[in-house]
Amino acid sequence: MFLSPLPVAVFSMTLPAHSTWTPLSRLPLVVLCGVFFGLGYWLRGGPVFRFMGIDVQNQHGRVASRWRSGFRNLVAWFPFAVYMVCVAPLVVISIDMVRLTQNGEKADVSLFSFAVTFIVVIIFCNLLIYAGALYAVRHPQRGIPDQLAGTRLVPH
Repeated sequence: MFLSPLPVAVFSMTLPAHSTWTPLSRLPLVVLCGVFFGLGYWLRGGPVFRFMGIDVQNQHGRVASRWRSGFRNLVAWFPFAVYMVCVAPLVVISIDMVRLTQNGEKADVSLFSFAVTFIVVIIFCNLLIYAGALYAVRHPQRGIPDQLAGTRLVPH
């Protein structure tokens, strides 16, 4: 799984001491979702679709609207966005835990449970990503994002 350093860096800067989840710490997820939706809206499906000669159609065989294409792109990339945003707190938490143990202090139980929560979310995102990939191999023209958005992929 790839890890983009930009969301990790941005998310790490929004976390206060001891890694509490604040409204500001949700900002990277909102920004990533906005970028994914915006790319689908602007390019009607995504940058790779143009180069590969793939069009996004609606259920009636017409070109899908920009909103539908943006929603399809958002659904397709959402597990990756959550994955990238959840890795950053784990980095910060592990740094906090190492710092606490080096100083001879005990790590807070809430810090540990916070880390476990993010690990569970990351595992769930990985399962979603792999299940979606397997489903896409079996149904290449109508994947899970296409079913949720009411679209279909066709050759250009």
